[in-house]
Amino acid sequence: MGRSDEVIRKLDELVKSKSKIADYDELKSDIEWLKEYYEEESWNDVTRWLTNIDSTLRETFSQYMEAIKDIKK
Repeated sequence: MGRSDEVIRKLDELVKSKSKIADYDELKSDIEWLKEYYEEESWNDVTRWLTNIDSTLRETFSQYMEAIKDIKK
């Protein structure tokens, strides 16, 4: 299994996890596009979607941390 396959597998695990705090809807969409372009070996698009996923993960984590702070208040 290559690194890209491993990244996709780990991302799939993340979005399948059950969290009442984190919203993975946008990430799910990003992963579907990533998978499509990966299967087509469209590497420029794969790179673009990995960048999108990076941004989505950062935003999701930020929202998650804000939700945790709100819960602790």
